[in-house]
Amino acid sequence: MAWRGERVINGLVRDARRDEVLEGLHRAGPTAVYAGLLAYALARNYRTGWAYYAFKEIFGAEPRPQDRYVKPQALPNLLIEEWAAGRKRKARPRIGKFVRSVAADVP
Repeated sequence: MAWRGERVINGLVRDARRDEVLEGLHRAGPTAVYAGLLAYALARNYRTGWAYYAFKEIFGAEPRPQDRYVKPQALPNLLIEEWAAGRKRKARPRIGKFVRSVAADVP
């Protein structure tokens, strides 16, 4: 079992690595990143809208029109894959049995 300090250190290392990946994506430029996101989405059978929202998550803005009309092309250093593996996902709300049964009784 890991002691609390070790978990904190591991979390800091993950945060630092995530920052490095984001810096690498910013250095690659928005056009290359959007092309890489499209390639990643098509390889995983995601819809192309996934690339749009992932771009917004990375850069904080919508892709520019000149960025949207690019051929899907993976980035050479696997930054997109590393970013996707380490991104924070929002927890889905859970609906308990009690809530479902009460909702079923409402006309």
